[in-house]
Amino acid sequence: MLTESDPPLSTARRQIEAPFFLPRALRGWEEVARHFLDDSLGRIDPRATVDLVDEIVIPTTARTTLSVLGFDIDNWRDAALSAHRSSYTRPGSSDYPAEEMTRLRAEFRRMLDDRRDKARGDLVSALAHGSVQGRPLTTAEAESMMSAMVFGGFDTTTALTLNALIWLDRHREEHARLVADPAYLHNAVEEILRVFPSTGGLARNVMRDVDIGGQRLRAGERIYLWLAAGNRDPHRFADPTAVRLGRENAREHLSFSAGAHRCLGAPLAKLEARIMIATILSRFPDYRIDHDGLERYPSYGSILGLSRVPIRLEPDAAVRTHSKE
Repeated sequence: MLTESDPPLSTARRQIEAPFFLPRALRGWEEVARHFLDDSLGRIDPRATVDLVDEIVIPTTARTTLSVLGFDIDNWRDAALSAHRSSYTRPGSSDYPAEEMTRLRAEFRRMLDDRRDKARGDLVSALAHGSVQGRPLTTAEAESMMSAMVFGGFDTTTALTLNALIWLDRHREEHARLVADPAYLHNAVEEILRVFPSTGGLARNVMRDVDIGGQRLRAGERIYLWLAAGNRDPHRFADPTAVRLGRENAREHLSFSAGAHRCLGAPLAKLEARIMIATILSRFPDYRIDHDGLERYPSYGSILGLSRVPIRLEPDAAVRTHSKE
């Protein structure tokens, strides 16, 4: 898998996907994300309490990410369900989406075969025809890279957006500036990522004996890197537990990892989050979240997410209508 390989192999693999996440490419995906967000918002009753997770955020993030991949959007729910439920359900549980994941991976292989016959200019086509170190990318490698994008891209973006809107529901003094100042919104997303990382950490294999911070690590050992702890390092961030949306070095967080394994999809995730946050703040300034109704994942794997976030986008709409009458 991509996350289990090191340079130069992992670098060569990443170079196949990298062009799809450059600024020029992201400008095209911005309109795609807005379209899916508008579609999701248009399907709900803003006067009713709805689930921000299943009815707004996941339908936006899943369809946007799958569009980048080149996936058939009509079948997006299977992919979204697999990625979402596998984030918090233990393997072997009756609720674990094993059948959906099996179907999804079979679809990945079918797509790769299809693109080998006829490329479409999408990311799957790039993987189907990609080469690393002088040889074609294998089907297993390409499938694992597609899986990493789907299973690592949906819930991380979802958690980022949910954490931002939950925090902002209790800090309304920030709303006006976030809507009016795009640069401030960009930095705010980085700060939310720092304090509320979508992923607490990740596991890695030690490849050679090394000393880090006085601790001896030996080749073959499995270690867990607490990225969330690095985000609150008092030597790097002043008053690290405080949320300061204007923090000058907020972007130095580790929430998308760092170095050779920094998440390639990070720019897309942040773009989607900014669009959803700005849209809800500007179009539904009176939105209210039921904080007592929040449901966090019952079991954490790699994603620190939420399974339910009740929200009313226009909680005072009925009162305003009644007053006009």
